[in-house]
Amino acid sequence: MRRFLFATRPAIMGAVLGIVYRVIATHLVSKAGFSARTARTGALTLIQRFGCALNLNLHCHMLFLDGVYTERAEGAVDLRWVKAPTSGELEGLCRTISRPAVSEQRRSLTSNGSVRYQQKTP
Repeated sequence: MRRFLFATRPAIMGAVLGIVYRVIATHLVSKAGFSARTARTGALTLIQRFGCALNLNLHCHMLFLDGVYTERAEGAVDLRWVKAPTSGELEGLCRTISRPAVSEQRRSLTSNGSVRYQQKTP
């Protein structure tokens, strides 16, 4: 279902990629000891639409810099390397970007069979 949605609505796919990019970029900048105001990173995303059987298999491959850029007062730019992620950090990133849009813990069925969703904040 999501593959068809992403394939037919590129704006939605772009929004999802934006979220994934922000999560990973924020992690890298933070790990380097900077804030979003003082450092930036970069990535290249390749979107593939088909699998080897020519079936609709929309998926992305992302290459991130292994560092962040900081700008000096005179306008020069420095690359600050970031240590490779630990297994725990990789797992945390995977959980963050792959979590469902709707929390299953806040979903329930009412007595008449309707679906009830308890929002996190009013």
